[in-house]
Amino acid sequence: MSAEQRRHPRRKTLKSGKIIFHKGLRNQACVVRDLSATGAKLQIDQPFKCPEQFLLELLNEPARPCELAWEVGNMVGTRFTRTAAELDAPPRIKRWKTAWESRDPDRIIALYVSDCRHRSPRVATFMPEKAASGLVTLDDVRMYAFRTAQKLPSLSIKILTLTEAEDRSVIEYELRADADAEAFEHVVEIIEWTGDQIREARVFGA
Repeated sequence: MSAEQRRHPRRKTLKSGKIIFHKGLRNQACVVRDLSATGAKLQIDQPFKCPEQFLLELLNEPARPCELAWEVGNMVGTRFTRTAAELDAPPRIKRWKTAWESRDPDRIIALYVSDCRHRSPRVATFMPEKAASGLVTLDDVRMYAFRTAQKLPSLSIKILTLTEAEDRSVIEYELRADADAEAFEHVVEIIEWTGDQIREARVFGA
């Protein structure tokens, strides 16, 4: 496991869990030996071939979609494909996430008010003419979204933590610009809202 992927430390546990697969028709008991925001290590004390995709159910917690990361003996490493923060996110955050993942300029500009501001290190890469000012109009946001779609083969966001207030969200997430790549960027984004539209977004780390 790379140092980058271990950015979110795992805590030791001995929680009972259940691997649910085959469209919910089959399950396998397990013990969760450690847990983090992005994955878990499971112990399975009987012969069992772990499926590539499954749900991990823990007592008194919503089931988490997982993918198999590695399997050695009776130990299994998993990655959460959706985190608890994503499952509990309010509608405006889910709309923000799906719009950027779609890379559709129309869906993205619909997130923003007309006198918006958007600052991100990636602006200097995709729109160097806006490096100093950031994006300050909907036309700027549209062009940025268009160039993002041109330059990135895909875009996926995994929300790790989310702090919400009435007019502000602080989102910590992993950003993958290629679905087939292991590498990701660790990002924090602060969004100021006017109603359910973005007035200002400040991105750190992308």
